[in-house]
Amino acid sequence: MAQPTPTDGGKYDDEHFKALDRSGERLSDTVFTDCTFTDCDFSDAILTACRFVDCTFTGCNLRLTQLPGTTFAQTTFTRCGLLGVDWSVADWSAWSTKLGSLTFDTCDLKYGVFVGVALPKVKLTACNATAANFAEA
Repeated sequence: MAQPTPTDGGKYDDEHFKALDRSGERLSDTVFTDCTFTDCDFSDAILTACRFVDCTFTGCNLRLTQLPGTTFAQTTFTRCGLLGVDWSVADWSAWSTKLGSLTFDTCDLKYGVFVGVALPKVKLTACNATAANFAEA
């Protein structure tokens, strides 16, 4: 069975996306629950008001991905490139942080922006966060 291609306003539950290439593309108001992303490319993409709940990203490229209004709850990134992502524009509403926020394991977070973001449950393990900005976080 072929994997679906995420579309604006779509809802995806328990899907496995492998080698999905959305680099430089836009995606809006899309909900992913219990989804797995493996070796996917979201570099330079704009993910607006999307929601990722209980999702896992492994070996994915999210370099310079824009996340305005996007929510992450209980989402894990493993061996992902997240260079230059501005996390401060994501939606950090109370419900997502109560569920558990983000886990980063062996990720490249260089030049990431976390300015003013409450990070009580975020876990970083063996990550490179050189020149990342955590001011007032």
